[in-house]
Amino acid sequence: VKITNGEHPQNLWSSLCPNEPVTLQSVHKRSDGSTFPVEIRMGLLNLGEQRVVMELARDVSERLSAEQERQKLESQLQQAQKMESIGTLAAGIAHDFNNILSPIYGYLELALLKLKDHPEVIEYLGEAYRAATRAKDLVKQILTFSRQDPEKQSPVEVHVIVKEALKLLRSTIPSTIEIKQHIETNCGYVLANPTQIHQVLMNLCTNAYHAMREKGG
Repeated sequence: VKITNGEHPQNLWSSLCPNEPVTLQSVHKRSDGSTFPVEIRMGLLNLGEQRVVMELARDVSERLSAEQERQKLESQLQQAQKMESIGTLAAGIAHDFNNILSPIYGYLELALLKLKDHPEVIEYLGEAYRAATRAKDLVKQILTFSRQDPEKQSPVEVHVIVKEALKLLRSTIPSTIEIKQHIETNCGYVLANPTQIHQVLMNLCTNAYHAMREKGG
C-alpha cells in the first residue's frame, strides 16, 4: 500500500496487518522550523502476545532533488532532439527549394537576353529576377540557421551576420514593424560560431516582436 497524502488516514491503524507494511509520503519539521520530505515505512509486529507498530522515517530530499534534476535533463534532451529534427526538416526543404530556384534563375536569364528590344518586359523580368535572388538569399540563411555545428568557431564579422539575420527577420515579422539599423561596419572580427550569433539575434528580435504584438512599442 502506498499513501501519498501528508497525514495518516483515520482508518490506517485498524487496517495494519502483520507482514504487510505500509509506505507513506509525508513532511517532517526540523527544530529550526524548516520542513523536509520523508518516506515513512510502518508495519504491525507481534512481540509475544503484544502487538506494536514500528515506524521508520527516511529523509528523501536528495532522492527527490535527483529525480527532479533527471526529469529536467530528460526534458532538455527531448527539446534538443526536437530542435535537431526541425533543423533537419528545414534543411531538406531549403535544398528542395534551391533545386526549384535554379531553373527559374536560368530561364529568367535566357529571357532577359532574348528581349533586349522590350524594355517594359525586361523591367518585369528584372523584378522577378530580384525576387528570385531574395529567395535564394533566404534559402541560404535557412541553411545557415539549421546547420548543427556548435563547436566550430572562426573569425567572423558580426555586422555581416546581423544583416543576414535582419533580412530573414524582415520576411517573417509583420510589415507594420519597422527595423531601424545602426550597424558599425568597422567593428573588426570576433572568434565565434556564426550560427550561434545568428540564432542569438533571431531570438532577441523575435522576443521583441512578441513583446510589441499586443500594444506596439
